[in-house]
Amino acid sequence: MILKKACTITLVLSILSGTTALAATTTNSNKNILDSQYQSEKSSELGLNLTQYTYINAPEDIRKMHEENCILIGKTVNLDDVIYVPSVNKLNEVMYSNSNSTYLNNAWALDNGNRIEFYLRGTWYTVYKSTYVGYNYTTSGIPVYLLQHLLILKGYDVGIMDGVFGSKTHSALINYQSSRGLSVDAICGQNTWSSFWW
Repeated sequence: MILKKACTITLVLSILSGTTALAATTTNSNKNILDSQYQSEKSSELGLNLTQYTYINAPEDIRKMHEENCILIGKTVNLDDVIYVPSVNKLNEVMYSNSNSTYLNNAWALDNGNRIEFYLRGTWYTVYKSTYVGYNYTTSGIPVYLLQHLLILKGYDVGIMDGVFGSKTHSALINYQSSRGLSVDAICGQNTWSSFWW
């Protein structure tokens, strides 16, 4: 009798734990599908598109801007450099934003305490708020893509979103810092990163 109850309890527990795992998997799968649908709806609602190029297949004017940005910071232009161009006709429209996340077509930024989780074209990146972006600091790469993304969301013109801290990104950062009452030093550090969610 005791053995029968123990077997019954074990069977019930194993069924329940299997169901729980299946439910969690189904829930995560459904969540991903729903997130994907939500992102598609939001991107069409917002109307701001990011067109992706590599340096080699970009139009001549885009390549020129990227070259100028690279020369400014002493970076070598690579044929596979990725450049994003936001559509200029929709820059002034309201973007999706809440207290801890922002959204722009195919790009998300989520404030996560001392770091920012950044989703760009299918990949998640982590940028710590202790990362400094600006001349004499980080001048290219994912932190610069993130800064350009956030400045675009706030309505500032960074030219092309190429992950290079060029003159337009520099000017946009100065204007942003000035408008927010921050130290106008053209360096994006902890206070500037955090201010995008104020």
